[in-house]
Amino acid sequence: MTVEIELVKSIPAHKDKVWSVAIHKKLPLLATVSTDKTCKIFDLNTMEQIAELDDTHKRSIRSVSWKPTGDEPSLACGSFDSTISVWGQDYDEWSLLAVIEGHENEVKGVSWSKDGYF
Repeated sequence: MTVEIELVKSIPAHKDKVWSVAIHKKLPLLATVSTDKTCKIFDLNTMEQIAELDDTHKRSIRSVSWKPTGDEPSLACGSFDSTISVWGQDYDEWSLLAVIEGHENEVKGVSWSKDGYF
């Protein structure tokens, strides 16, 4: 059985390598992270960028994960600078909620538990 895959849309999101993407489970949101030290959020209905989260990490952002619970979307970004940034949206504004430090090496993966905790 052969399955044909068709490219629907290509999003020119970053200036350099994209390390990770995550689609929100309930909302039409896509988050991408890159070696350009940014996290970008796109509206999947319009394919337009709606936010750029930057100026937090000193090195590449390697992973991104949406919080699976809560009324407002939140996400976590893990970086090669050994930190995790946690972002939340209140209305249309994105805010840095926390920077988690203490890892000895790069953070290559982030994930939330199904009840919304790390």
